[in-house]
Amino acid sequence: MKRVLAIACMIIFSSGVAFSQTDESIEIQRLVPMGGNLHGWNLNGDVTHFDAQNLYLHINGQAEMYLDYGFVIMVSADYEKKGDKGIVSVDIYDMGDKDHALGIYTAEKDGTATKVAVGAQGYMSAYILNFWKGPYYIKVFALAGVQDLKKVLLAFAEAIDKKMPSDTSLPMRALRLNKEGIIPGSTMFFPKGFLGHGFINNTYSAQYSFGDDNEVRMFISEYKSSEAALAAFRKYRDFVSKDKDKRYEELKGFGEISFYYGDRFNKEYIIVKKDTYLCGAVGDTLVGPQRTLLKDIIPE
Repeated sequence: MKRVLAIACMIIFSSGVAFSQTDESIEIQRLVPMGGNLHGWNLNGDVTHFDAQNLYLHINGQAEMYLDYGFVIMVSADYEKKGDKGIVSVDIYDMGDKDHALGIYTAEKDGTATKVAVGAQGYMSAYILNFWKGPYYIKVFALAGVQDLKKVLLAFAEAIDKKMPSDTSLPMRALRLNKEGIIPGSTMFFPKGFLGHGFINNTYSAQYSFGDDNEVRMFISEYKSSEAALAAFRKYRDFVSKDKDKRYEELKGFGEISFYYGDRFNKEYIIVKKDTYLCGAVGDTLVGPQRTLLKDIIPE
């Protein structure tokens, strides 16, 4: 018991600043691997903490992106093994909710990586294994030559995964996008600025194949109120009105209010407002099958 208390104190104070015992900090501390089936790897030094104020000290150059994705708090730990010259590091990020955890995971995902059955989704690439589950984004990586690398990375990931809640379900909007024709791995979450528009935020997007290199992107943005969604819809319509070469048509049968337009680059768009949602499709051709899919994606 004394050892457990000592470790807990070490985690709380190791960064040199005493972190308040919020629910988030208590839970994330519990996820740090402290032993067990780690193939002889043991904690090396202190577990460090980072919050929104000092995250840049750990991931300088990327901190702003993490903050955009809702970053709350994280812990980082290094591990060593007698007889092994390598070092294994673990970073555990609390991103606030499933949306933002999945979002940062997909933003950094290596499309050529190998999938691994850990967490809600995971992949292994070279010297790193990343996965997300619930509100957490976890990175396990080797800083030097580690023996049995894949086996070791997976052991750490599984040890963390077992300490987490069992829920591996996707967020609701990601599930709505999971339709026939979806391109695997294309589902992404954008906290702000989707399609380059500052008024399209909190957005899920996925791409779909309709054959012959015909790919279409569908998206669902959720706002805090129906009024906020309508304001975003109107801003998009105002943006379209500035394109003198556009093709424009108000549509029926899509949500509460919707329009179609084609821009000067021969891209077609359908934008829909429904309750607290702004939905849409973007592609070279938006005809029967593409429009049917969009109707199926719009939340009921």
